[in-house]
Amino acid sequence: SERSFQLLMQMGGRAGRHHKEGEVIIQAYNVDHPSITYSLNHDFIGFSEEELSLRRALFYPPIGRLANVRIQSIKNESALKACKWIGQLSEDLISKEIRFQSVEILGPAEAAISKLRGAFRYHALIKAPRFDILNEFCARLAGLKIPGVKIQIDVDPMNML
Repeated sequence: SERSFQLLMQMGGRAGRHHKEGEVIIQAYNVDHPSITYSLNHDFIGFSEEELSLRRALFYPPIGRLANVRIQSIKNESALKACKWIGQLSEDLISKEIRFQSVEILGPAEAAISKLRGAFRYHALIKAPRFDILNEFCARLAGLKIPGVKIQIDVDPMNML
């Protein structure tokens, strides 16, 4: 939403310069999306207030911290095995260590683009209230070494694909 709003505001600002009237045409599936409706009125305050309320409800940055764990392998069985290990390790850390009880993990699940360049892809989203907790939790997960499996951890990801 934030990126769409930024781009729409930028386009609107560039359409019509030097005393020439400009026009921006937007084609969208969801014309009532806040990034579109607020950009039509150049309403940054309204957009940011609505976006922040959504982020508070979902505990997304800047309210909470996120990490996206990507698991990929050319062998689907290996990727699934890694997902199972990551899920089990996460559950163990959350249930056994007090400092991790505020951590929430969603997944692992198949990625939106489930196969790319011959590799099977899965991901998990980790939520934590503070960066230090998220960082330590992710460091534990990063310690997993599974032959033929690539595990990447992206803290406060810009893209979830």
